[in-house]
Amino acid sequence: MALRESTLQRLRAAAQIMSVALVISELLTLFEVMRGAQPFFVGVHLARLLALFVSLWGVRVLDRADIPAPVRLWQARLGIWALACCIAFQECYYWPARADSVLPAGLSRVSLMASLTPVLIPDSLWRSLAFSVILLFTIPLAHWFSLIFGHPPLPAFDLFLIMMRHFVSVGAAWMAAATVHQLREALSSEYGSYKLIRKLGQGGFGEVWEAVHRHAKRRAAIKLMSHDCDDDTAARFLREAETLSQLECPHTVRLFDYGSSESGQLYLVMELLNGVDLEQLIKKYGPQPPERVTSILAQACLSLEEAHRRGLIHRDIKPANLFLCTIGVEPDFLKLIDFGLVKPNIGGTNLTQSNALVGTPDYMSPEQIQGRPVDGRSDLYSLGAVGYTLLTGCSLFISENPMGVLLGHLSQDPVSPSERLGRAVPPELERILLRCLEKDPEHRYSGARALYQELQGLPSWNRSQAAAWWAEQSGS
Repeated sequence: MALRESTLQRLRAAAQIMSVALVISELLTLFEVMRGAQPFFVGVHLARLLALFVSLWGVRVLDRADIPAPVRLWQARLGIWALACCIAFQECYYWPARADSVLPAGLSRVSLMASLTPVLIPDSLWRSLAFSVILLFTIPLAHWFSLIFGHPPLPAFDLFLIMMRHFVSVGAAWMAAATVHQLREALSSEYGSYKLIRKLGQGGFGEVWEAVHRHAKRRAAIKLMSHDCDDDTAARFLREAETLSQLECPHTVRLFDYGSSESGQLYLVMELLNGVDLEQLIKKYGPQPPERVTSILAQACLSLEEAHRRGLIHRDIKPANLFLCTIGVEPDFLKLIDFGLVKPNIGGTNLTQSNALVGTPDYMSPEQIQGRPVDGRSDLYSLGAVGYTLLTGCSLFISENPMGVLLGHLSQDPVSPSERLGRAVPPELERILLRCLEKDPEHRYSGARALYQELQGLPSWNRSQAAAWWAEQSGS
């Protein structure tokens, strides 16, 4: 990384020196042509000097991290296009003035720009090619513009020959763009020692891919952060990596590696889980047996207990962040995932720096909603809401809009699971869930360990029941 940064610094210094030299050269040329040259020619040099500054500005914004990447690319293209127009105007001045009436041999500077632009401004293959073609059409545009100033026209056939010869550079541009595109694809698929295989999903933070270790052949899941994400999202991403690196509970998703790619994209490498999250489980299979709910909640308590002991609050316990899978020979094994909203338990609130409420409305504790300090008991409230949904197949509070759900958490008593289901459920499990859902944190369990011990006294799925369920799903 130090070598890469040193190389970038030297390239920036070289670009600055060349830019200054080019500006000085253009100024000297302008002073020279102002002595007796035609007004059109002087105007072309003035315009080219102006376009040079525009193009330098356009390329400079490529380094601006505060500007979205697509905007930076189009600003850079605008600068190069302006410079290409002025160069084309100057070339149109020379062509009819040649004494031997022979068209210039070789490719013009506009053609060279069209060929090199895909290398200078890496983008998708077809956008790079399209922009190169647009640059070439500055030649007939410049010729038409020169006619307005009374400049002698080129014969139509000569202009056609110039364009045909210059279209050779379109082929060169396509080859350059294709080569750069292939190199970018190869580099962008490498993250540390892992190579991307296939895309698994996408969210507000970025994408999740399946990947494989180049040497160990171990498969993993790589979470990629979007290039154009805001500072809050980037901070959450890094916080998740730092948190997972501290946790060792087998019921917490394992972190293998994290870092930044050559392009500066942040990534996390985690264990690849094959199974189903609780949100999908409820949607597909509906309410779950009380014994299975007990087993799931107990496993979640083990993960939360370690996090809470380290002073970390998850703040986003919900069915989508609880994943069931088979680990080795252990079926129905729970993994707690997505620690992006985790926060040290130092009496902070549930608001971001921009005063935005974080969490999922269906599973947020009253103190989270009110922006009051949260601790481990807030996670237990959310876990109780997850258990309620698992047992009944319904959310704790049902409303047409999120605000109604939030008001329910603040002021409404939840309907008992047995009443919601219309049939009896184990009274001890119902009592445990309703205690987790107390509005006042003081009335809930003191910690994940206390809740775990309560759950241990209830009937729970054994390995045979879990194995039978997973065997049935794999066979269906």
